[in-house]
Amino acid sequence: SASVREFLSGTAGRVLSQMVDVRAALQAGRRDVDTFDELLLLLSAFSGLWSESVVRGPAWHFGDLARRVERALAVLESLAAAQPVVSRSHPESDRAVAAFLEILLAGHDSLVAYRRRHRSDVEWSAVLATLVADARNPRSLAFSAERIRRDAAAIEWDSGVESLDEIRSGWSEPSGPMAYGDSAGALRDFAMQLTRERLATPPDPAVVRGLRVERSHVDD
Repeated sequence: SASVREFLSGTAGRVLSQMVDVRAALQAGRRDVDTFDELLLLLSAFSGLWSESVVRGPAWHFGDLARRVERALAVLESLAAAQPVVSRSHPESDRAVAAFLEILLAGHDSLVAYRRRHRSDVEWSAVLATLVADARNPRSLAFSAERIRRDAAAIEWDSGVESLDEIRSGWSEPSGPMAYGDSAGALRDFAMQLTRERLATPPDPAVVRGLRVERSHVDD
């Protein structure tokens, strides 16, 4: 953060400085609940500052894209783990599975959103509606995907937009217990594609114009 200090607000610098202190405490062996709570609070504060205090230049879009990919991966991988459990049971009548689904929602900060939209017991179909399709829920796949698409378009990464649209097509109607796991793998490949195409050092000198690197020629 010291190398990009001019891009961050003074408050963000203070939060990052406190993070350094917490990291040192963790490395020193102070791993109590209060220390982890402090770290979570600082991370939340920095997330808010990142969203509200940083100019929306290319660097911000790259950072936001990475955050949204990480969040989407967390949802996909947890759904991949939950789907076999649910498929072997009947969540509408099984209290243990219903409790399991509540934990799943709580883990993604979506239990309150679920309760506001669904007055019945926790059901798998409604869980999917909340975590996958509800574009109003900032923790959902739909919300993350839309932000990823906007960020990719902002950095003029057209091939990334196309790849994302292809991945999203498999989210709404999963074709079996491995469907979400397969989508998670595809999204990890998407992140690697970003690294290869937009974050790798170019092999030849280039002139930067706006947000896109323009080359006068491309060697095969």
